[in-house]
Amino acid sequence: MRVNIGFMILVIPYLAVRRVFRVFFGRLKNYEIFLTAGLASTTDYLEKIKIPELVRTWIDVRTKFGFEKEVVKTALTIRGSLFLDVGSDDGYYSVLLSRNFDAITAFEPNPASFRRLNLTIATGKLRNVIALDESVSDHDGTAILFVKTVRGRHSLEFSEPVFAHDLGGTEVRTVTSLPVRTVKLDSLVKQSVDLVKVDVEGAEWRVIHGAEASIETGRILRWIIEVHDKGARKEFENYLQEKNYDTRWLSDRHLFASLKPR
Repeated sequence: MRVNIGFMILVIPYLAVRRVFRVFFGRLKNYEIFLTAGLASTTDYLEKIKIPELVRTWIDVRTKFGFEKEVVKTALTIRGSLFLDVGSDDGYYSVLLSRNFDAITAFEPNPASFRRLNLTIATGKLRNVIALDESVSDHDGTAILFVKTVRGRHSLEFSEPVFAHDLGGTEVRTVTSLPVRTVKLDSLVKQSVDLVKVDVEGAEWRVIHGAEASIETGRILRWIIEVHDKGARKEFENYLQEKNYDTRWLSDRHLFASLKPR
């Protein structure tokens, strides 16, 4: 109830203004305007009006209505023992699926995002969610994480600058790089995993290569992978089909794969 009241009082005016701007300027120009103003997301807006980080993180996570609709719809149908949230950011999917799984492990290597993730877990009293400040990759050790000017765009893959179409032509630059711990899923997965969600901004193959043994032995039952490289989308689909998964696209870049009965 408190979340709904907070949403109505704080967030609806912001969303209403964005909708008006979108009508007048179009989707891409609208995004560029708000990005330039430092108001690209609900969290940015709540920060501008001095809402404490603990509150704004929780409101942002709990009010992403309409976010990746087909992905959310599919994810909510899955229940089980273990969910791995790879590239968790502020924990949206961990919150969304917290009642669907006995245990959730959320991986987030970016320190700023990891802090928000822990705030989300604490605020929601998500006792079945464990947060790890590690990057899931193709080796156990360390790697360099490249953090971009746009929140949530950090990756182990270097790219600069990027004039992304979905950002309205806005230049996305790397602002810092930092060493992070890396871990393979093969080093962690000792039991069946009901779902692995992957959002790692272009480093998807690293995650897959680090899970090859788990894939071969059928320990990972389902994947939802956000494939950022358009040219690699068919390759991902073919790879998983060869490994005995049924696949379908939930959106133009979200691939769902479900292990066939052996």
